[in-house]
Amino acid sequence: MYLVSEGRVGHIRPRATLRA
Repeated sequence: MYLVSEGRVGHIRPRATLRA
């Protein structure tokens, strides 16, 4: 679910999404 949530805010932390 982090991929979806962070995916929209990828401009803030695009790598955090993969490391979430």
